[in-house]
Amino acid sequence: MPTRYSKAPPKRGQKSSLRSATNTEPQKSSTILSSSSFAYVIAHEVGHHVQHLTGDLSKYQDIEFKLQERGKETKANLVSVQSELQADFYAGIWAHYVIADFEDLSEDDIMNALEASAAVGDDALGEDRTENFGHGSSMMRFVWFTRGMATGDVKYGNTYRYRSLKLLENAETFLEDDAE
Repeated sequence: MPTRYSKAPPKRGQKSSLRSATNTEPQKSSTILSSSSFAYVIAHEVGHHVQHLTGDLSKYQDIEFKLQERGKETKANLVSVQSELQADFYAGIWAHYVIADFEDLSEDDIMNALEASAAVGDDALGEDRTENFGHGSSMMRFVWFTRGMATGDVKYGNTYRYRSLKLLENAETFLEDDAE
C-alpha cells in the first residue's frame, strides 16, 4: 500500500520511542502524550461509534459473547481484535481527511498517531500469546490505521473477512481484493 508513513512499529519486547518522519533521534518520551496521540485515541473511539451506527458493534459483540459461552475463547478474541482493528481503520480514515481537507496534521503529528496506535498493541502491553489478544498486535494496529489513512475509503475496512490474526497483520497485501 503506498504511503509515506511506512515506519514499522516496534518489535515485540522493544520499547516504542517517538521519532519524527525526518529525524531518526528519539524524542522525549513525554511526547507520547502529544495532542495527535490523544486525537488518535478519540478517533479510535469514534470508530467504535461508527460501528455502533452501522450495527457491526452489537452484531459482533453478540458473536463474541456466544463464542465465549461455548468456551471458544481464541475465536472470541479474534472477533474482539477484528472490532478493534476496524476502529483503528476508521481512525486512519479520520487522519486521511484531516490531511486532505485541512492540511492540519504535520509529519510529526502523523508519526505520533501511528506510534500511539502501535504502542497499545497487545504485544507492546506485555501479552505474549497471540490467542489471548483482544486488541491486536502493534503491527496489526499500525497496518489498519495506515490502511485507513492511505485509502480514506470504508470499503477497505472489513476486518471481519480475515479469519486469522496472521491475515489481519498482512492485510495490506490484500488491498486490491478488498475493493471488490
